Amino acid sequence: MAINQPPTEFESPLDMFEKTLKHEQFVTKSINDLVDLAISEKDHATNIFLQWFVTEQIEEEGNDNEIISRLRIVGDNGNGLLMVDNELSARVYTPPAIL
Repeated sequence: MAINQPPTEFESPLDMFEKTLKHEQFVTKSINDLVDLAISEKDHATNIFLQWFVTEQIEEEGNDNEIISRLRIVGDNGNGLLMVDNELSARVYTPPAIL
């Protein structure tokens, strides 16, 4: 399966995050399909391994939905966009624990 180049132009920040959410939903479905396969094959080790990815996708979709909600509130207001940008830049990445 070929991987398409991601889009590089968007109508607005809201458009970008809506497309990001759509992609995350695709990734979630793909992971869920793998979990279903692991369960049907009674492959418990793979099912356990995939649970980290399931949890990660819940977080990713939640982040996107939260940002989309904020962008819908501020619209094209420059001050509001700056506030959202400042909040997002203050987020701290916590790497996952090594299994």
